[in-house]
Amino acid sequence: MDIIFVYLLLFMIYSIIGWILEELNTLIVLKTKFINRGFLIGPYCPIYGYGSMFMIIFLDKYIHDPIALFTMCFISCGILEYFTSLIMEKIFKTRWWDYSDKKFNINGRICLETLILFGLGGLIIMYLVNPFIMSIISLIPFTVIKVLSLILISIYTSIKTSNFIFCFLLSSNDFWMVSLIAFRKVIYPLFFIPFKSAPYLSETKAAA
Repeated sequence: MDIIFVYLLLFMIYSIIGWILEELNTLIVLKTKFINRGFLIGPYCPIYGYGSMFMIIFLDKYIHDPIALFTMCFISCGILEYFTSLIMEKIFKTRWWDYSDKKFNINGRICLETLILFGLGGLIIMYLVNPFIMSIISLIPFTVIKVLSLILISIYTSIKTSNFIFCFLLSSNDFWMVSLIAFRKVIYPLFFIPFKSAPYLSETKAAA
């Protein structure tokens, strides 16, 4: 039972790491100004947290076979990314990423280039990053881990729930779109996040 609190903390850590990587890609590779690449208000990209936790919990048995581990990370992350894109588009009528301009893509939701990066990233997480993070966590009293994980996951859950509600209303009614924009103009600056960060506030809508 105690391991659950460690998993919760790891989930938050990897969600934040994922957000940082997305921002670095935006600033350095795409050479655009800072925008919040995450779906939520705050420095989180949950898809990275979910993907990392899947690797840590279910792919550890492949730890002694790098090729098998790479393959499983490649496949599992591809499935996660594809269905995350599909579900979010169906609910919110918007795409958060589109690989249509990339070679070897499937419906613009996943592509070979990013899947290879996910596979390599899985190796880095399993062999380097997670052992390092766990070595630090092992030095922290369990009571602190428990309290910290509960606080972080509570904040994350509250933000995620409010985002889903607002985005659902936004996608279904123009009145709520105006209300949401007004709301976010007040809330976003509190989190030091530029207002025009969320793709569902743009005029660009996903193809039907």
